[in-house]
Amino acid sequence: MGTLTLTDPVNGTTIDASLHATNNANIKTVVNGGIDNTNISSGAAIAVAKIAGAGTAGSILHGDGVWYPTYRKVTTKDIVSSAAETDLLNGEVTLAALVSTSICRVSLIGDYLNNTGSNQTLTLKAKLGTTTLWGDVLTIVTGATRRPWRISYEIANLNATNSQFASGLIQIGAVTGGSVAGQGAMNSSEGTSGSVLSATGMLTAPFSGSATEDTTSSKALVMTATHGASSASLSIRLRAALVEVI
Repeated sequence: MGTLTLTDPVNGTTIDASLHATNNANIKTVVNGGIDNTNISSGAAIAVAKIAGAGTAGSILHGDGVWYPTYRKVTTKDIVSSAAETDLLNGEVTLAALVSTSICRVSLIGDYLNNTGSNQTLTLKAKLGTTTLWGDVLTIVTGATRRPWRISYEIANLNATNSQFASGLIQIGAVTGGSVAGQGAMNSSEGTSGSVLSATGMLTAPFSGSATEDTTSSKALVMTATHGASSASLSIRLRAALVEVI
């Protein structure tokens, strides 16, 4: 039987991989790709972040090897019987200091009801710190059925800790139920700017905004909703939310 040899990827030398205890360390170095402090000419250590067993539950791994937390909200926040501007995230989200390349990803899902007997306005605003990144008003027709909605957006530091750009999408479904299951039908009609969102209409609205918040210090992350009137028959509910820093 011929002799098995391995080539060291660092210096190109050939190592005899015969089954002998004296070759154990050399073989392990080659199999591990030569990534070993003793094989780095500068002598600099390589910091390796563990994917399993490091950080805490509910954490994600940032690209620079630092563990960042995720925020998960699975308790319902219902804004009802109120015309006050209210945070759908319930004031629970504060972003810790970010680096110049950090991106924050926000996802919210819920439903909306206007059963007041008349058209009502809904104002939504996405905020970072003291800056309103985006906001707009939509008029929605009355109806006895809740509409599904979702909001997803990202806020990116533009290679600086004091320059941000946000981009996202708001979708509000029809009151019609799905023909198979659930709520929200795949209708072809959509609302237009300044129009009333009808019972069968759907809304798909991309949005963007910018800020110059200093993210070297913590900043509040907020998505507010404001009803045009206070009524027990006017409700927007956040059913779940996920916030990630990547």
